Amino acid sequence: MLLVDTNIWLKFYWRMPLPAKLEESLTQDTLALSPVSVLEAATLIRKGRLPGIRPIGEWLASALNGYVVAQLTPEIASSAGADPWEHQDPADRLLVHSAKALGYTLVHTDTVIRKRKDLSQFYFKLSKPHEAT
Repeated sequence: MLLVDTNIWLKFYWRMPLPAKLEESLTQDTLALSPVSVLEAATLIRKGRLPGIRPIGEWLASALNGYVVAQLTPEIASSAGADPWEHQDPADRLLVHSAKALGYTLVHTDTVIRKRKDLSQFYFKLSKPHEAT
């Protein structure tokens, strides 16, 4: 089971270009999504950073299609908070500890998470779109 981070989830949903190996994994494996990613997406929508999204409830039903929603337990939250890891982003901490607790492989784009050796993970560096000059 692959636990997909928010960045990859949104890019895959909108069929944005992804590395071939990542695209293959996302189409062949069972995918899970953390409630934390839903929070991050809802926040982006509220802030206007994902323009054109219909009401969150309608969009979410479509965006979650094909995903198992990963359980977020008090034990996962407490281990994420207690971890002496220097990374301070609570969402990333919850993703890491969810993957560890549930036995999932975390698929992500975070260079700080990449340094961890205590979880199954696939790191992908996504190219940034070229800006017009």
